[in-house]
This record gives sequence, structure tokens and C-alpha cells, in this order.
Amino acid sequence: GAAVLAARLDDNERRYEAAEHLFRCPAAAAAPLLRQFVRRWLVPPVLKVWVAAALARLGDPEGERLLREFLVSRRTTVRGLTLQVLGEIDLPWARDALEKFAASPAAEGWREEADAALGRGPGPHDPPDD
Repeated sequence: GAAVLAARLDDNERRYEAAEHLFRCPAAAAAPLLRQFVRRWLVPPVLKVWVAAALARLGDPEGERLLREFLVSRRTTVRGLTLQVLGEIDLPWARDALEKFAASPAAEGWREEADAALGRGPGPHDPPDD
């Protein structure tokens, strides 16, 4: 199934679903295809976040490196999704990256999202507690 999902990354109608599924259920067999895909130039940045996160979940250092880069992206959708997936990965290096980001000036305007990714308080779309 991993090869089929990786092939769907080139399908404009299914690419985001395939990338998210590969992140949620990474398959080691897909790693070479994911590495190849994430290095391509004309891939939408949000799609690259999902693919890098899948690689990171597989223990691939390139996935980790890319997610650290995406964490300080100027694109709000890229930064927001990166915060989300780093919180979901929940590995020591991901938590460390989130902690460093939360303590940096780059986190200005992103405190709520960083805190949610770190499990400290409600997420930006969670209703307040009554």
C-alpha cells in the first residue's frame, strides 16, 4: 500500500490525503520514494511538510531537518502545520524543536499554537473550558 500512496502524491486530487495517511501510518518501504519526492522543486510547501513528517516518523534525518526548517517558514500554513505535526510526532527531538521555537522571537504571534503542540493548554480551535 505504501507504494500506491506514494504514487498518489503526484495525483492533484488525492495528494494531500495520501501525504497525511503516509504521515499517520508511515511505511519504511515508502521512505526512498518520499525522500525523492520531498527534494523536488515544484512540490507545494504544505505537501512537503506532510512528507517530511512521514520521513521523520520513520527516523529519517532528512525529515527532521526539513521540519526544523519549516518551523520558521514565512508561510503561515507551513509553520502552522509544522507545529501540529511536531506535536503529534512527540519524540524528544520534536519536543526540543518546539521548546526552542516557543522560546524564540520567531514564536511571536504563534504562542497559542506552540503551547498546544507542546500540550500546554487548549489548541487554537478548541472551545474554552467553562
